[in-house]
Amino acid sequence: MSAARTPQSSVFDLLESVGVVVAELPVTDVPRLVGELERLRAEAWKRLASPGPAVAPAEPPDTANAAVLTAAETASRLRRSVWWVRQHKHELPFVRLPGGRYGFSEAGLERWIRRRLA
Repeated sequence: MSAARTPQSSVFDLLESVGVVVAELPVTDVPRLVGELERLRAEAWKRLASPGPAVAPAEPPDTANAAVLTAAETASRLRRSVWWVRQHKHELPFVRLPGGRYGFSEAGLERWIRRRLA
């Protein structure tokens, strides 16, 4: 049984077909083809760079009650050493605090743990 066709798969099928046609295209038409491909490439990059439609977050942050944990509290929750937490802080959901300090988002840490358990 074949997979259902989606608009995305059709685009990639079309690109594959274009690749076959390029081999047979007269050399005099190649500059125009390259120009059109560059135009499409620029449109694709523009789409990647522009924000997509607004989507509500799955779990809206509750900043009023957001708890910020210390490195020691985070280490305790992760059953790791404080040294490990400090060494891996950029992999964890940390927040910068005034005075160059940092803490760890309790809600973010719970999500981080759930992702690793899944």
